[in-house]
Formats: sequence, structure tokens, C-alpha cells
Amino acid sequence: MSLYDTIQNEVRVKTLTEILEAKFEKPIPEDIKKFLNSADRKQLLQLTDRIFEISSFDEVREILEN
Repeated sequence: MSLYDTIQNEVRVKTLTEILEAKFEKPIPEDIKKFLNSADRKQLLQLTDRIFEISSFDEVREILEN
């Protein structure tokens, strides 16, 4: 992975974290933080695409585990 890709993923993770915390009005569970930090580009994009459909942290886990 190039430096550019790494930085892009870090920005995606930070943005998704902020959106999810605002959406659910509570901090993200530690296991999801770990998933987000180790997720690949495809997983992060899937989560981004479905951000408005997600209604629970369990749905976030499903996306990140696949």
C-alpha cells in the first residue's frame, strides 16, 4: 500500500468514527475501533456507502467482518 493509500484510509477511519459516534450518540466500542483501524479500502468504502442505512453497531460489525 502506498503512503497516499495509507493516509486516505486513515482519513476515512477518522471520518467514519466521527460520523458513527454522532449517529449513535455514544463512543464506538473498542472492537469496532480495532476493526476500523485494520480494515482495508474495500471494507471502508462498503461502510461509507451504507452509512445512512446502518442502525446499530452490530451492522457495522457485519460489514467490517465480511
